[in-house]
Amino acid sequence: MNLTIGDVIVVILYFLVIIGVGIYYSKKVTSSESYVVADRSLTMKVMIGTTVATCMGSGAVMADVGFTYESGVGALLVIATFNVGWIALIMMSKKLRASECTTLPDFLGKTYGKSTKTIAAIVTLVAMIASTAAQIAGCGTIMEALGLTDRTTGILIGFAVIMLITIFGGLYSVAVTDTIQAVLLTLGIGIILPIVAFRAAGGVGEVFETVESVNPGILNWGSISALEIIGYIFVYAFNAGSHAGYSQRIMASVDEKTAVKGSILSNIITLVMAFSIVSVAFCAYKLIPNLENPEMIVPILIQQLFPPVIKGALLAALIALVISTADSFLLLLGTTCANDIYRSFKPNINGDQLLKLSRIFTVVGGIIALGLALSGGSVFTLMRSGGAAYGAGMFIPLVCACFVKNLKTKAVNIGMLAGCFSTLIWNATLKASTGINGIIIGGIICTVCIFVFSAAFKGEEAEK
Repeated sequence: MNLTIGDVIVVILYFLVIIGVGIYYSKKVTSSESYVVADRSLTMKVMIGTTVATCMGSGAVMADVGFTYESGVGALLVIATFNVGWIALIMMSKKLRASECTTLPDFLGKTYGKSTKTIAAIVTLVAMIASTAAQIAGCGTIMEALGLTDRTTGILIGFAVIMLITIFGGLYSVAVTDTIQAVLLTLGIGIILPIVAFRAAGGVGEVFETVESVNPGILNWGSISALEIIGYIFVYAFNAGSHAGYSQRIMASVDEKTAVKGSILSNIITLVMAFSIVSVAFCAYKLIPNLENPEMIVPILIQQLFPPVIKGALLAALIALVISTADSFLLLLGTTCANDIYRSFKPNINGDQLLKLSRIFTVVGGIIALGLALSGGSVFTLMRSGGAAYGAGMFIPLVCACFVKNLKTKAVNIGMLAGCFSTLIWNATLKASTGINGIIIGGIICTVCIFVFSAAFKGEEAEK
């Protein structure tokens, strides 16, 4: 792609600003709690900003746009299921904030016991490593597509920026830089790009006429099979309903009202933005007739449609999408290891030591994720597989912790493990031949195990 010196300067300045903000807010980190939940100080604006930025990562600007280009209008139904599933988390947000916990494993541990906390932390850890790796890989892919550098160098640059933001300031710096990035991506990618793209393609009518002539039937709501949609409903709904990043924002909000209202507004904003961003996929039929990789639609359109400097600002917004999600996952990696796993075995560790360990685990987890990102194109598959296993193992126990009483610790533990591993096994062996996503099987198995074994262990006391 043809980038001017002005474009490159804008992107570099963007990197320097968010790194500077991240280091500046490191002064506020004086304890493990300030590192993990920013001393529960997130106001409404900051909570919405960081939640929206976390949601709109490479999945939204790359995978969802490519998915819509290939699958058509039916993809909008699939994308919306994520926000529908998010409603379940919103309904639990008041109890999550009132618990004074720092993570979902911490909340489940407070409800069921230490063993549940450890199991939930391990399930979360696997998903966060895969998700962080996918975002880091996405950073390299975008930089390569933009002509800034090769993929490997792009991955290393993205990793360095993400690490510097996260390791020093914890959620303080992540939340503030996310809010800055949320403004950039909303204006640049969510509003300006779709307007300019549809205008360049001749308007909405011209765009849809072109789409229908090139790919008949793709504008019908039935462009995706019912079985496939059901599978996506479970994947997206279970993941959104137990999302580790959104839950952390809920627990870090200043009060319960902010937790609930902020979650509702974030849900609405991200749904509108998601539809707006993926709409440019239809413009690609007119503007990019020889498209090879649908996931590169947004970078290509930015390069084609905008003049220098403005192009650089939009490219910065594009990269911001990935960084704002990656830093959230990376933070969860470190805090889950330190607070939910290590602390379970060393409960008397002091605050200074825990803060130091959180940062060490953030670095170690980041390096593991970097290795996965550098390994090749399988990371996005790993992210989807890990996300499905996480949703199957976490969603039902979380709902039960909020709304169901008298369940037994052993039963919840069995259900969590059975749901997680049965999903992984099914997706690796039977998903391709049956067309059924493993999360459906895993979710059912998890639910049955929890209630059947709770009845079987009726005479036992819950672990404290």
